Formats: sequence, C-alpha cells, structure tokens
Amino acid sequence: MTPDHPGLLRRAAKHVRELAAATTPSPWTVESWSHGWDDGHTWRINGPTGDDLVTPCALQTSTETPAEFARADADVEYAALMHPPVGMALAVLFERSADAMAALDDVLRRGRMAEPQLAHFADLMEVVRVARQVLREEVAR
Repeated sequence: MTPDHPGLLRRAAKHVRELAAATTPSPWTVESWSHGWDDGHTWRINGPTGDDLVTPCALQTSTETPAEFARADADVEYAALMHPPVGMALAVLFERSADAMAALDDVLRRGRMAEPQLAHFADLMEVVRVARQVLREEVAR
C-alpha cells in the first residue's frame, strides 16, 4: 500500500501531542465583552484560573456585521473547545489508526482483504485525510 499511511498518522500524532503538551493547561473558557457597537467587541480564551490568557487567542473587532460577529464568536468558542485533552485524544486516534492501517497493509500484501476490512480501510482513510490537514500537507487528487 502506498504511500506510508501509518507513518503519516504517527507524524500527525507526534505533532498534535507536542502542541497539546506545550499549551496552557485546560480547561479553557471564553470571556467576551462588548465595547459598544461602534467600539467593537473582544473575546479571549482563558486557562483554568481565568487570569491566564491562552495567547494569542484574543480577538477584537470593531466593524463586524451580525454575521461577522456570530462567526467570530463561533471561532473563539471552537478554539477553546480544542483544548489540550482534545489534542491528546486526537493523537491517540492517530496512533491507533496507524496500527490498524499497518495491520491492514499486511493483510493486503497477503491478498486476503475481506469486505469488513475494506470498510474499516475506508474509515481509516478518513483519519488519514484529517492527519494530512493537521500536518497541512497537500492531499493528492
């Protein structure tokens, strides 16, 4: 099977784990306040004490439409949702998928992949696509 999908998944796991370990501890919460319509709005993501800003996760806008405001609010909430334990769980998913992909690769080399294994392979390819996004690698089409 080409390319080295297990290797790619392991690289993504390492990358995510290192980033998650280096961040501000969780839980992360969002703090938001308005400066008035003309003066904008500020959001920031705080660490567990509320005083430890997760930097540079602060966003300030001054000319947002309601749609831009809603999107900025969703961006900050999403960033806070992706706190370190989520990254660690994603790293575990990548590692387990790498092991499963390597096992399927071995089965494929022997030429005996059954239909349930093909379905599992399709699921693993979705994880590979996510790993490529995490690594910001171009996906060949």
